[in-house]
Amino acid sequence: MNIMKKVILLTSVCLASLITSCGSDDDAGSNSQDLIIGKWQLEQIFTNDVSDDISDCEKESIIEYKADGTYVGTDKFESGGTGAPTCVEDNYTGTWENKGNNKYDDLSAGENEAVEFTITFPDGKLTRVFEDEKEVFVKTN
Repeated sequence: MNIMKKVILLTSVCLASLITSCGSDDDAGSNSQDLIIGKWQLEQIFTNDVSDDISDCEKESIIEYKADGTYVGTDKFESGGTGAPTCVEDNYTGTWENKGNNKYDDLSAGENEAVEFTITFPDGKLTRVFEDEKEVFVKTN
């Protein structure tokens, strides 16, 4: 009887360690393998599912999502003063978090509240949707 208890105990310990070692490493809080990580260049913007006419300057806008949960970006836009328009850039930083189910939180530096985006990756492109705006990015690295 004593040997039987030891066999049952040993079997239970083996099963418990097997079950805990097979846990998923793909939880929503893990950024290391997230598809969002990388440098992305703006390709197109849609408002209410209608394609916006964006300039070549705007298409130079870049955002880089990093594995440590931070991002850096440069928005480019044309500034029309007197004469020909010039391409102007605005740099920004912030943090991001994968909330699961294609939902991400974006907290821009200096802001107090995160904004939730839906992000998908159709055809290898990053599509970021917030309210009535959709931005499509292509990976640059």
